[in-house]
Amino acid sequence: MTNRPVFGTQEWAKYNQNCIKGCFHDCKYCYAKSVAIRFKRKTADNWKVEDLRYERLTHTFRKVSGRYMFPTSHDITPEHMNECIFYLGNILKPGNEVIVVSKPHLQCIKEMCDVLSRYKDQILFRFTIGSADSGILKF
Repeated sequence: MTNRPVFGTQEWAKYNQNCIKGCFHDCKYCYAKSVAIRFKRKTADNWKVEDLRYERLTHTFRKVSGRYMFPTSHDITPEHMNECIFYLGNILKPGNEVIVVSKPHLQCIKEMCDVLSRYKDQILFRFTIGSADSGILKF
C-alpha cells in the first residue's frame, strides 16, 4: 500500500459545502478569494459582498460515509448567520458529521450551539483567527 501525501483539507473532511459566494472578512491571504477571482466567480472589488446562494438552502442531503466541512470558501458572519445555521442543520439531519471552520463571531457560535444542540455529537469546530492588519497578525 502506498501512502500518498494529503493536500488541502482532505485530512479533515471528505466533502465540502458552502451557501455563500464572497466573504465580508476579505482576508488578504484567503485562498477562496484567489480561486474565485481566478475562475471569474468574483472580483477583488466585490469579494467582500456576500451573495447568498438561495438555491443551496433547499438542497436535501443524504447520510454519507465521511465528514463534511462547512464552510470552505466563506465565513459564518452575523449578516447570514440564520441561513448558515439552517443550511448546516440540513447537512446534519441525516446523521452526517460536520467540521465547521470559520472565524468565530461570538454571536454566531452561541446561536449555532443553541439551535443545533441536538447535533452536538456530530459537530467539530475549527476556528481560524486572522486579520487584514499586519500589525494585528504580528501580535
